[in-house]
Amino acid sequence: MRRTREPRRSQRRRRAETGTALAALIIAALGLGCAEGSVPDASRAPTLVATDSAGIEVVVTQPLDAPTHTVTLEAEVGSAEGPEAFQLSNVSAASILPDGRLVVADGGSQELRFFGPDGLHIASGGGRGEGPGEFAGLSRIAVDSGGSVVAYDQALSRFSRFSPDGGFLDSRQVDGSVSPYFVGALASGDRAVWQFYGPDASSLGVHAAAVEFGVLEAHGASGGSPSATLFRSLGTATGSEEARIRDRGRETRGFRPFGREADVAAGGDHLYVLSSDVNNRIEVHDPETGLLRVLAIDDARLAPTDERVERWVESWMETFGPASDEVEAFWRAGFDQVPPPDSIPLLRSLAVDMNGHVCAERYPERWGDETDLTCFAPDGRPLRRLVLPPGRVQRGPHPYFDPPLQITQDRVIGVWADDLGVERVRVYRIDALPADPPPP
Repeated sequence: MRRTREPRRSQRRRRAETGTALAALIIAALGLGCAEGSVPDASRAPTLVATDSAGIEVVVTQPLDAPTHTVTLEAEVGSAEGPEAFQLSNVSAASILPDGRLVVADGGSQELRFFGPDGLHIASGGGRGEGPGEFAGLSRIAVDSGGSVVAYDQALSRFSRFSPDGGFLDSRQVDGSVSPYFVGALASGDRAVWQFYGPDASSLGVHAAAVEFGVLEAHGASGGSPSATLFRSLGTATGSEEARIRDRGRETRGFRPFGREADVAAGGDHLYVLSSDVNNRIEVHDPETGLLRVLAIDDARLAPTDERVERWVESWMETFGPASDEVEAFWRAGFDQVPPPDSIPLLRSLAVDMNGHVCAERYPERWGDETDLTCFAPDGRPLRRLVLPPGRVQRGPHPYFDPPLQITQDRVIGVWADDLGVERVRVYRIDALPADPPPP
């Protein structure tokens, strides 16, 4: 039996109560508030479980308790020259299929490109258009329980399903009252999404729009298959921070140095939510019963010193490539108008591995740095830490527009770019931990 949806005002009040109670819980239980440069005590228990005043389970957990794995490049697809199928542009997602094939969602061509385990191109599906099996805004993809590829068209609000050979199978239209962003498929077959909820900023300064997250449930039938999907809300969160700045007498969009981020990820039986207003916690949601628990990440924060802010701004310019001195001057003037937060945020984005574990990306001090992930079980236990090479493709300051990572038991698949901007889909093998030395 499905729960009755809680009014959004009650959701926001419960979130505020949980946030306040959570802060008090952590401070009382662990004596947080560490000064810059302090290191959490690794001898403490890896988790502390309590219940806040709203009745929500809070699990305080430490990423340093997870063993760190190195990764080794195993395969790569993408080139600046050669056959067209290997020239990638604006890749929005990539995934390994159960039989070892690799599928790439290429935004430049609006195609799904299929490659064999040997790296050879097998087939392409889709293409630019609005007809059956075509795309106008190809975004994320998922692999269903039967091994088919489900691709989402953001512009058309439509899911299309393809065989592992690239053949078009069928499509589902999202109910017209919403235009969501697809974040992942659940074990139930439902598709997890989020959408903006709330007005745009209307005054100067830092702002964060609300986002609503939930699942799309299939309904209707066409040839025995569901023909459309309806949105069922599970709650709201505070989205990533932006700013409104003044430029030559007019107001325009800007960004904040070390702006706090939000993200939604899904897999297995859970949705995971990172809200920008409380950046060290991850909410774990069950699509049927709602909020299960909060994972509170216990780690030291860094101060946004002038030197760190300048490095962040420089890396922004390098990553997003101002086309002229005038554009660079615009961005710098905007950053000068918006001060950074009191501390560098702890988390930037979320991913879910093939086992339904959530992997949280530590907020980098520079754009383009290594990707530092710690994976947690849904109950909060830290499982492993993965440090990926620098150069991962980022489409902007908000993580939900980046090509997502696919993380299996022993592989990581994602999109990287070289110094010339050539995009490559890479498969990294997760190295086993070194064996303990035999006793003397």
